Amino acid sequence: MSNAKLFRKSYRVAVLGGFQAGKTVFTTALLNHIKHHDPSRLKLGKASKAGPPVIVFDRDLPPYGRATALPTFPYAEYRSAASKRWPQKTKATAAYRCRFFRSDWGATTAELLVVDVPGERYADLPMATRSFSQWSEWLFDTVFAAKDNRTQTEEYRKAFETGQQINADSILKAYKNTLVRFYQSFRPFVTPSTFILQENGVFHGVSVFRDSDISGTLCGLSEDTQFAPLPSSVKVTAPALYGQFEKAYNNYRRQLVKPLCSVLKSVNQVIVLVDVTSLLAGSTAMKNGYRLLLEELLEVLSPGYSTLGWWGNALTTSLTGGHFDGSGIEKLAVVATKADKVLKADLEDDKLLNLLKSMVGGICDRHRQRASGLSVQYFTVAATKSARNLTQDSTKKRGVLDGTANESVYETSSLPDHWPATWGEGNFSFPDVEPCFPDDEQQAPDHIHMDQIMNFLLDFS
Repeated sequence: MSNAKLFRKSYRVAVLGGFQAGKTVFTTALLNHIKHHDPSRLKLGKASKAGPPVIVFDRDLPPYGRATALPTFPYAEYRSAASKRWPQKTKATAAYRCRFFRSDWGATTAELLVVDVPGERYADLPMATRSFSQWSEWLFDTVFAAKDNRTQTEEYRKAFETGQQINADSILKAYKNTLVRFYQSFRPFVTPSTFILQENGVFHGVSVFRDSDISGTLCGLSEDTQFAPLPSSVKVTAPALYGQFEKAYNNYRRQLVKPLCSVLKSVNQVIVLVDVTSLLAGSTAMKNGYRLLLEELLEVLSPGYSTLGWWGNALTTSLTGGHFDGSGIEKLAVVATKADKVLKADLEDDKLLNLLKSMVGGICDRHRQRASGLSVQYFTVAATKSARNLTQDSTKKRGVLDGTANESVYETSSLPDHWPATWGEGNFSFPDVEPCFPDDEQQAPDHIHMDQIMNFLLDFS
């Protein structure tokens, strides 16, 4: 006799984070657990007399709704590659959808939609709510004028001093040089993001970082529709140039930024990955920049509900026992990723978690106070435990360092109890290691706290 399914619970999840935050590996590992759940490796919910709850994968489904036009996230390709090397970086916003059952749900089918966004696109999100003049003003007054960024932006700011002759070519060259300096110093303000990752997937990051090579790069969707931020004075001194860049900006915003925001606003859960170890290995400026962009991201997404929307969702939930679609972003998971890179004692002492909360807690609390029905939780996670501990008190780890073939023992930094007042490159070191996914693709990798985040996202009590 078939087990009739009367309800459908939809989980629509966006995975966001800066460049190299580990989104592709995280998403691949998450789907590995969904497709081949082993409760002995990942415990979900509370065990009953029948045993712990189990996810029973049913089938892949095509993306739907606002994600219909997105390419499918290449899970099989990434999982196959992950047992040998890190999967290729995400070069386009992609979606994966599947159906699964839960052993503790009798009459409900669960559907999961995961949207994976390239980290480069993160920097474009401030465009979503700003006109060209507002975006330019935000960059000049908030980003370029910041003490952290004055050196990187000095050439560009001086290009608009009184008496300077300006034209599209000279301004674009000066701005591209500014973006090179941002990228090489790990500032997250490389916008328009097509400068590094073009709309067609061409990636210029390596040549820009290593050689400062701007040939072939685009500040826009095409060679003829490039733009750069302009101070308001250019409206008077060069109105044709201002109009040209404004038109190109509006086209970029309409074709690339708005569709992305539409997809992101259609999800009901957001995972934000924050690589605390990279921020410490970088600089104070890097951390300040990523915090500012997270603030911008949440302003754009506006998670939670209005009071009226919350009551409507609560009524739907009550009438269907929680087994029917709602709308709006109701869960925000903020994740300190790559937790395997830190020392075991620091992880157990919640140093990583406390640094995460200290960095972003105030931003998330603001949105929780503004809206109804928003649940926020913080996690320390390693999607794959690729760096191993030696002993409890050791300052050394073991793993296959990036670019090497054999396992080695290496030193890693202790986490500070609090964010330092200032720091720079070289003050902390958390070496990257090669992935550790099992060759048997049915087996998900060993992990740190993936069970916690999946319990939160998938409503396991």
